[in-house]
Amino acid sequence: MPRLVINPGSPAAWEVQLKPGVNSLGRAQANDFLIADPSVSGTHCQIVVENAKTTLKDLGSTNGTYVNRAPIRDAVLQTGQTIHLGGVEMAFYGDGPPPIPGGVAQAVPAGAPRVTGAAPVARISGLPPAPRVASATPVARVAAPAGEAPPPMPVEAPPVAETTFITSNQPCKFHPKTPARYYCGHCQRYYCEFCVTARTVAGVQHKTCRQCAAEVSDLRQSRRLVRG
Repeated sequence: MPRLVINPGSPAAWEVQLKPGVNSLGRAQANDFLIADPSVSGTHCQIVVENAKTTLKDLGSTNGTYVNRAPIRDAVLQTGQTIHLGGVEMAFYGDGPPPIPGGVAQAVPAGAPRVTGAAPVARISGLPPAPRVASATPVARVAAPAGEAPPPMPVEAPPVAETTFITSNQPCKFHPKTPARYYCGHCQRYYCEFCVTARTVAGVQHKTCRQCAAEVSDLRQSRRLVRG
């Protein structure tokens, strides 16, 4: 059966196994699959599985529905395509990928009680420790000939360590309890790590906004601390 992988490639990844017919997705409890994210509308979209074809339909959502970053109203899905509902990323697989840690969400039959398990939440670890600085190479002492002053000893620079800190106290637009790490100048919003996308161009990694695809600014800065 066709499947969706929510938050693919992250510790918070989980699966949705689509049922034949209409599958509704949104933030409201009445949906077949609950996506509890503030960027997702109450009834955001429908995915219709019928006659070996899977169709995605936007239901007038506030933040839009995107396939491979292009806004859509109605689109036939292909295996491997990326879907965005607001700030939530999904991957579609028509033939069903291997099970994802975190479990598979099953559609709720009509009339049956709805039991919705909360999706696992990624925990953002603290800042990385400062890298260790190797001790300076010992300097050989050369004895001066009799009657001559010894050459001056080279001055050793004090070891330094690089530390990183976040300068912004702004919360993420879609995750208010998480400090923002990136800023989108186009949207004029702050985002956390899970609300931006990474892409590599000519060997250099760039972070882009999930909403407008513009490159975001990293709010982290570096300073050098001198250790005596």
